[in-house]
Amino acid sequence: LVAAEKWLAALQHAGIGSPNAICMNIVISACAKSGDLEKAEAFLAKMPELGVERDVMSYNAVIDACARAGDVEKAEAWLRRMRDDGVAPNVVSFSSVLHACAKASDASRAE
Repeated sequence: LVAAEKWLAALQHAGIGSPNAICMNIVISACAKSGDLEKAEAFLAKMPELGVERDVMSYNAVIDACARAGDVEKAEAWLRRMRDDGVAPNVVSFSSVLHACAKASDASRAE
């Protein structure tokens, strides 16, 4: 995760432009894989400030971070937020919420 943040900062300071959705999604995904849900959410929140539009992959990366943490409430909340923001969820979105239910041993919410 530190390396991903370092390269993102290097891109921002290189004067060659702002990060795009691909860069941001990779950093959010790195946060998810390292178990840092808070940072994943922070990078998603930062995207509009950088002029980067959130896409389905952005939200899926944060939902994946929730799933890895076993936080069903937040996974469901991000799925709702995604829809509210006009981004259509895909099969990965729903699979990640199911993964959160499994990780939290909450089979009843998966139904």
